[in-house]
Amino acid sequence: MGYYLASSSRNLAYFLKRGIMLFIGGVLLNMARSANLLIQIMRGQVDLDPWFYILGADILTLAGLSLMLTGVLRVIFRERLLLFFLTILVIVVITPYLNQIRASGFSTRF
Repeated sequence: MGYYLASSSRNLAYFLKRGIMLFIGGVLLNMARSANLLIQIMRGQVDLDPWFYILGADILTLAGLSLMLTGVLRVIFRERLLLFFLTILVIVVITPYLNQIRASGFSTRF
């Protein structure tokens, strides 16, 4: 998905519009999936953080954010495709280290 989108001739508006739609769709899906729990939280029956269940990790929210990031990076790097893919590679390589920092107690909540 990423390679074909990055090499397509679509403009930034397309990436942002589609990314926002995917992100909102993911949030709505999370809310629908967790509706019973969210109702219990609102009634005070359960003491949990509702944002974790609304903005929790989901393939649609991740795809939406990734699509928007891809559009922005394309504008920044224009025709320098090699530099674009090197930046993506650096992001992929440092992500596990960022996850370790987060897991070690730097930040445990949204």
